[in-house]
Amino acid sequence: MEVALPNFAGKKWINMYLGSVLVNLELANVKVVIDNSLKFCDSDPGCVAFEAKLNNKKLLIDLHDTPDEYYWKVDHRGFSRTNLSGNSSQPLIPRYYPEKLDMPIFKIAIRPDKKYAENVFPYGPFVVQHNKDSTLLKYLLNKGNIYNPFNSNKILKPAPANYPHTRVKAFSQINTKLLNPKAQFITTRVTPMQYWDAHGDCISLLNISGSGPHVVDKAPIEAMMLGVCIIHNDIDIKLPFNKQLEKNKHYLCLNEHYSDINEKINFLFDNRELLKDMGNEARNLIMSTSTPKARMQWMVETVEEYYD
Repeated sequence: MEVALPNFAGKKWINMYLGSVLVNLELANVKVVIDNSLKFCDSDPGCVAFEAKLNNKKLLIDLHDTPDEYYWKVDHRGFSRTNLSGNSSQPLIPRYYPEKLDMPIFKIAIRPDKKYAENVFPYGPFVVQHNKDSTLLKYLLNKGNIYNPFNSNKILKPAPANYPHTRVKAFSQINTKLLNPKAQFITTRVTPMQYWDAHGDCISLLNISGSGPHVVDKAPIEAMMLGVCIIHNDIDIKLPFNKQLEKNKHYLCLNEHYSDINEKINFLFDNRELLKDMGNEARNLIMSTSTPKARMQWMVETVEEYYD
């Protein structure tokens, strides 16, 4: 199997995005070649959409982590720069029109409740984002299911709590006087490998999306890959194979205002068997949709069906 990519030589700003793609292709045993005829937006450092070829069939990969349908406008010259002033007399111009591109478009962030063009498909969230070294992802994939909530009272959560409109708002409502006295919050900054190892000795991961309600951080997906039952705000994103995470089946879902955060934390300590089952449900879903080989299988099936 072969995937052709544009020539990104000298475009350092795209490395952190492209690195995730390259690592996943490597671990899916895919041969990568450079095709100078393929286009990408080289006029704006915010661009993370580019053409590719899978077994010589063209597609578009869109790595923007927001669920908007239109991001890069394509004209006869390729990708063109867009006005970003926001001035009402100069409205934002869609950066590409999916329905005008005769190719499948694989997009990281797709909401199940939002209507997209028929040629737009979920690419799914990455784990171990923005890293061109496959070592970390190999380590995570080889960890297996390490979650054991029965002998622990530790709750992992990000540190520090940034993003005032989401994380600070949620975490500020944690009231230790209302919590099970056994609850222990772990916020120490460690290496990724140490962080994943710590999941084996915790009762849950408490995570709130940082930059927006429809952006999924990599941390909860990584935790699910380890079989951990997480507490999270609504994760409304499609996975490969058009699957999606279901609230209170694959994770404990907080309400819109996070006012039930103390209730959900206490729920952990009284329902450890249920947490184990929920963690297993989440792990099975993520492992069957979002590993490098599963993602590549989805892409091949989708591309072949599109051009059939």
